[in-house]
Amino acid sequence: MNDVEGYLSSDQVMKVGLRGYKESTKVNWHGVIIDVDYFLTIEEEGLIIGSILNCCAREDEAGDEYIEPQLVDQAIRTHIIAAYAHVAIPNDLEKQHRLVYCSDLYDVVLKNANQAQINNIIAVVKSYM
Repeated sequence: MNDVEGYLSSDQVMKVGLRGYKESTKVNWHGVIIDVDYFLTIEEEGLIIGSILNCCAREDEAGDEYIEPQLVDQAIRTHIIAAYAHVAIPNDLEKQHRLVYCSDLYDVVLKNANQAQINNIIAVVKSYM
């Protein structure tokens, strides 16, 4: 039953650790039902981080890349909304801006998604600044 005497097996740890885990939660967002994932795979997490950084990357006159700081928060919020809630985000930056700062959709996603994972995404992105 145990991998090593006196220790719980990895199967036992996973079984106990994931009790109560839900893949997703259906949320009524102002009359619209959205399905918010609780957790993303490590691959999805990496893709989101890369995409956020690509959205914020700019090139200076010398051809060196840098991250445009004023775009970072908006990019993080739009990517988190899209990834966890599976909603289409407008391509227009001004429309994105209004969606993430004038609605409560981001807060709804945060309330229903894994906060530790979201904090990690944000920390990794900000480590590139």
